[in-house]
Amino acid sequence: MPTTLEWLFEGGADGSQLAARRGTQRVYFGDTVIDEVMGEGKALRIEAANIVMEMTNADGEKTEVVKDQWEEMGGEILSEPSLMGLKYHDLWARTLLLSSDEYPLVLRLVVISLIVPADTSECERIFSLMNDIKTAERARMGQRNLKNLMLWHRMAKDLKAQDVPVMAILKEFRAMAGEVGRRPHRAQNPITYEYEKNRQ
Repeated sequence: MPTTLEWLFEGGADGSQLAARRGTQRVYFGDTVIDEVMGEGKALRIEAANIVMEMTNADGEKTEVVKDQWEEMGGEILSEPSLMGLKYHDLWARTLLLSSDEYPLVLRLVVISLIVPADTSECERIFSLMNDIKTAERARMGQRNLKNLMLWHRMAKDLKAQDVPVMAILKEFRAMAGEVGRRPHRAQNPITYEYEKNRQ
């Protein structure tokens, strides 16, 4: 008797077609299953809530989809001088934009590799920026103000001075400060000392 592979499907947004399929899913070991990205393959086992598939081609033979996509995409890049002249990040940005349907598996791995930082320099820059903004004189600055100032510094550093909406920023900061923020001091009478009273 063939082995039944079972898993619980809880995906899909409420009211969607996928949500209607929620519940226990079953497939027999060795059955042909179809994945939207991977394509057609044979069910081998269940890990957590995912089917582990062995990819097959139209004749039922095993295929190495990722390797095939990688070699095909590499050949395409090497054959076009315009692509070879691009910088690293520009090349992948263009490839992701134009070839995501053609090489979905390889480009998924590319996205993951681009997200993972190769070194800690970016983190060091962020900590350095934080120390530059929150100095000893600004020790009372709250977390929210610090985050907003850091965001403004990173996102708006290429803006021209006349394009920065200064009044809108000040208005937002004043609204965030609320009652806790600085208020103007009330005028007080100057202090009069005893020796000054005796002079009169």
